[in-house]
Amino acid sequence: MDSWYVSKQLKEQLQELGFTKIIMAGKGSYVFEGENFKGKGSEWKKRVDYRKNEWGINVPCVRKKLLNPTFGTLNLLFFQKSNSNCYLLMDLSSISLRGAEIWRIWTAHNIIEQFRKILKSGLKIAEMK
Repeated sequence: MDSWYVSKQLKEQLQELGFTKIIMAGKGSYVFEGENFKGKGSEWKKRVDYRKNEWGINVPCVRKKLLNPTFGTLNLLFFQKSNSNCYLLMDLSSISLRGAEIWRIWTAHNIIEQFRKILKSGLKIAEMK
């Protein structure tokens, strides 16, 4: 799910429609609280201890359960593509997913983006929501 359009209401509506596994890229400006620290995602990305060779995930990562004012308590998967590029994924699923499940779902993100770009260019659609 794209972080631009997300809201608690949208999450609940998707769950009512039967979508049980919902993953979203977290923004660096989102605030999370837990482990005696409250700060932005960009600060959390620097604080967590990334672990290599996690089962089913080919990049250093760590899964944390933290509190967000908008979504409540949720699981986050922090992952590191390089020493300077760290990202976070938010698990908005109705049932908490394991890190490998979050990662597997997220890896399809690039395929979806490529498909969307092909549709836009092939159908000459200026704006696609």
